[in-house]
Amino acid sequence: LDLVAGRSELKLAQMLSIRATGLTVSRYSKCVEQPENIDLRDTSVRLIGNPQNETAWQAHVNYEPARQMVLRWHGRRLMRDFFEHLTHDGNGDERRLKYWLKWEPQITGMWFVLGDTALQNRTAEFRDLRKRMEGYDRALVDNNPENNAFIMRIGPLLVIEFGEPNNACFVFAAADFKASLDRKRLSTLGDLKQKIGAKRLVHRQSWEERFDYDLKNLLQTVPHSRGQLRASTQAISAPAPAQQKILEARRPPLEEFPRAISQASTNTLSTGATAGDRTQELDPALPAMPRPATRAGFWAADSQSLSFSRKIISEANFYLVRERCIQHRVKCEDNRSRGGALWVLMPDRSSHLGFAAFLEGLGFQHTPGKGFWIKAEGGD
Repeated sequence: LDLVAGRSELKLAQMLSIRATGLTVSRYSKCVEQPENIDLRDTSVRLIGNPQNETAWQAHVNYEPARQMVLRWHGRRLMRDFFEHLTHDGNGDERRLKYWLKWEPQITGMWFVLGDTALQNRTAEFRDLRKRMEGYDRALVDNNPENNAFIMRIGPLLVIEFGEPNNACFVFAAADFKASLDRKRLSTLGDLKQKIGAKRLVHRQSWEERFDYDLKNLLQTVPHSRGQLRASTQAISAPAPAQQKILEARRPPLEEFPRAISQASTNTLSTGATAGDRTQELDPALPAMPRPATRAGFWAADSQSLSFSRKIISEANFYLVRERCIQHRVKCEDNRSRGGALWVLMPDRSSHLGFAAFLEGLGFQHTPGKGFWIKAEGGD
């Protein structure tokens, strides 16, 4: 990176630097462990371009998992930009930043709606910020020029946070949101704080736990069929058309998916769909059902079409779990051939709350300090 970024004595031609960066980021994306590398992220964005620009990345990298990886990193950077520079008069909001970064794997769309102050700030810091947000940015019409908004797409939901204090978080089923996010200007009262179909979440006391509970319930009850926006909007993690075809081809049949999230995960996050080459925590094909009164009721519906029970995991779901382990960088240990259990080695369930809820929906049980497991019928 020092070489391609011009920080060494040897200077490379621009196109050679771009090509070398493309090879580097492609190789990095093939690693089992993919911790965010800030230098690789910034060098890739500077030389190859914004990862939202599929054309540039296809021309110079031509490896979709690499673009998706940098796209996720870039999204986390933009989230930090918002909560560190566009909230509370620029004093930052570490608590909300920490909370929503936990949800980042489930966020499939981001829009940043900037007020007059942020749009007109001519400092180098804000010029760079607005440049990073190109493609995701909108203008906010608000009586308070200091206010800004951050819109997130999580599964079939739209979640809206505001920069200024004393603003609730608004949650909509995407179909209930009446404004088009393709518009370049959105008003606070007329567009973002719609009264019909909105659920208000208030930041008071231990609000994080209440947010988890309410969002989980909404994600269980709002059908994915209501996740369509009024106009096509380009999400930050939306897969390319060719990639979407691959995902659809690899998706198991509808009857192979669990019917809902287990009641045992009441205090965990249910999740929305991630995109690209990453796992979807709740697949768009998953039918929405009310939470059952008991775990037994969880499996009762349409039992003829389900190819597994609480103690049996189908091969389709086994491959889905294994794929998600790779994408979440969690190790998987299969001892079923020896009469043992299939283990997902995730000692701390809070490290991947959405993945944990998905596993519990398949019938996995959690052993603190080791991870999730499920045994074949008759196993020890």
